[in-house]
Amino acid sequence: MASSEPAHDDQPVAYHVTLRFRPGPPGVTGTWADGAVAERKFTGFVGTYGSVAGIQIQLLAEFADGTRSTVETWPKEHPEASSGRSKE
Repeated sequence: MASSEPAHDDQPVAYHVTLRFRPGPPGVTGTWADGAVAERKFTGFVGTYGSVAGIQIQLLAEFADGTRSTVETWPKEHPEASSGRSKE
Protein backbone atom coordinates (compact mmCIF):
# COMPACT_ATOMS: atom_id res chain seq x y z
CA MET A 1 0.00 0.00 0.00
CA ALA A 2 1.54 3.33 -1.00
CA SER A 3 1.64 5.94 1.74
CA SER A 4 0.17 9.37 1.09
CA GLU A 5 1.83 10.77 4.22
CA PRO A 6 3.63 14.03 3.51
CA ALA A 7 7.32 14.31 4.34
CA HIS A 8 8.03 15.72 7.81
CA ASP A 9 11.21 16.58 9.65
CA ASP A 10 10.16 14.46 12.64
CA GLN A 11 9.06 10.84 12.76
CA PRO A 12 5.58 9.84 13.98
CA VAL A 13 5.37 8.78 17.62
CA ALA A 14 2.08 6.89 17.18
CA TYR A 15 -0.37 5.70 14.54
CA HIS A 16 -4.15 5.74 14.91
CA VAL A 17 -6.74 3.74 12.99
CA THR A 18 -10.40 4.76 13.19
CA LEU A 19 -13.38 2.86 11.83
CA ARG A 20 -16.75 4.62 11.57
CA PHE A 21 -20.00 3.03 10.50
CA ARG A 22 -21.76 6.41 10.49
CA PRO A 23 -20.75 10.08 10.92
CA GLY A 24 -19.75 11.10 14.42
CA PRO A 25 -17.44 9.57 16.98
CA PRO A 26 -15.50 6.53 15.79
CA GLY A 27 -17.03 3.15 16.42
CA VAL A 28 -13.59 1.53 16.73
CA THR A 29 -10.21 3.13 17.40
CA GLY A 30 -6.73 1.76 17.90
CA THR A 31 -3.29 3.23 18.52
CA TRP A 32 0.07 1.63 17.73
CA ALA A 33 3.67 2.80 18.02
CA ASP A 34 4.65 0.65 15.00
CA GLY A 35 3.47 2.02 11.66
CA ALA A 36 3.63 -1.41 10.00
CA VAL A 37 1.26 -2.87 12.59
CA ALA A 38 -1.16 0.05 12.20
CA GLU A 39 -1.06 -0.33 8.40
CA ARG A 40 -1.90 -4.05 8.71
CA LYS A 41 -4.85 -3.18 10.97
CA PHE A 42 -6.02 -0.55 8.47
CA THR A 43 -5.74 -3.03 5.59
CA GLY A 44 -7.58 -5.67 7.63
CA PHE A 45 -10.43 -3.25 8.38
CA VAL A 46 -10.68 -2.38 4.67
CA GLY A 47 -10.80 -6.08 3.79
CA THR A 48 -13.44 -6.84 6.41
CA TYR A 49 -15.62 -3.69 6.31
CA GLY A 50 -14.61 -1.89 3.09
CA SER A 51 -17.77 -2.86 1.21
CA VAL A 52 -20.15 -1.66 3.97
CA ALA A 53 -22.19 1.35 2.83
CA GLY A 54 -21.12 4.55 4.57
CA ILE A 55 -17.97 3.08 6.11
CA GLN A 56 -15.09 5.46 6.92
CA ILE A 57 -11.65 4.12 7.80
CA GLN A 58 -8.60 6.30 8.48
CA LEU A 59 -4.95 5.73 9.29
CA LEU A 60 -3.34 8.76 10.94
CA ALA A 61 0.24 9.47 12.01
CA GLU A 62 0.71 11.45 15.23
CA PHE A 63 3.82 13.55 15.81
CA ALA A 64 5.55 14.63 19.01
CA ASP A 65 3.89 18.06 18.88
CA GLY A 66 0.43 16.43 18.91
CA THR A 67 -0.40 17.11 15.28
CA ARG A 68 -1.81 14.31 13.14
CA SER A 69 -1.43 13.65 9.44
CA THR A 70 -3.67 11.43 7.32
CA VAL A 71 -1.72 8.51 5.89
CA GLU A 72 -4.59 6.54 4.27
CA THR A 73 -8.38 6.71 4.03
CA TRP A 74 -11.10 4.36 2.86
CA PRO A 75 -13.01 4.91 0.72
CA LYS A 76 -10.46 6.94 -1.22
CA GLU A 77 -13.00 9.53 -2.31
CA HIS A 78 -14.22 10.30 1.24
CA PRO A 79 -14.87 14.09 1.39
CA GLU A 80 -13.56 14.50 4.97
CA ALA A 81 -10.16 13.02 4.13
CA SER A 82 -7.31 15.48 4.24
CA SER A 83 -3.66 15.03 3.53
CA GLY A 84 -2.51 17.94 5.68
CA ARG A 85 -1.23 18.02 9.20
CA SER A 86 -3.71 19.17 11.84
CA LYS A 87 -4.08 19.40 15.60
CA GLU A 88 -6.87 17.04 16.75
